[in-house]
Amino acid sequence: MNLIIERSFAKVLLRFGYNMFQVKDATPLIDLLPMLVKNRMERIRSGSFSFLQIGANDGFFNDPIRAIIDRFPGWKWEGILVEPNPKIFGSLQGNYKGYEGLSFEQVAITDENKPITLYVSDGLADESVLSSLSRSAAALSLGAKKSRIKEVSVPGCTLSTLFAKHNTTNLDLFITNTEGLDHDIMVQLFSKTHVCPHIIRFEHSLMRRADYAECCELLKIHGYALLQVGTNTLAQRV
Repeated sequence: MNLIIERSFAKVLLRFGYNMFQVKDATPLIDLLPMLVKNRMERIRSGSFSFLQIGANDGFFNDPIRAIIDRFPGWKWEGILVEPNPKIFGSLQGNYKGYEGLSFEQVAITDENKPITLYVSDGLADESVLSSLSRSAAALSLGAKKSRIKEVSVPGCTLSTLFAKHNTTNLDLFITNTEGLDHDIMVQLFSKTHVCPHIIRFEHSLMRRADYAECCELLKIHGYALLQVGTNTLAQRV
């Protein structure tokens, strides 16, 4: 790990009484996202925190933002939750019932504002949240159950269109988890918009090595420190 990047994250951890360590070549064992969010909150001191989550699923299963919102109930949240899967979009809205300041968009983030095919699972329980614009990524996630993949047409929306609709000019936190399309979204964020979120979390596990390298280079050019945490990469503006 780059020493400057390591020190940047280590300083944040030390503020909360933690030390960052690695086991051989493993990634850090601590989920840093809640700590980075708290650190950002202490810096802005406005009582308001803005975020965009692409691939929000049902607002419960494997949801990194839900626990953070529940942890800081006194804050005003200004969040946009994006989930294209019509099978679970209603559950997403229902699971956030009573939470103020949240907007919900049943769209897929794409390069054009037009309908696109989404590959969804026809399975039950946790499997029902699976969806991807890539058939191969959906098949990879389902493994032997790939026969359950169904095609549905969903609205496509660019990031710039989404930002314009919600008057978004700045974000404290940007999360994307789209089962294989995170590279395209990251490139679109920095090449087609002027929004530079203070904290970014994106899934890298399904990316090709060259695509991941491009994402990392884009982030470094724009002044971010990076760290892999499990199947995701965290980035913070420094």
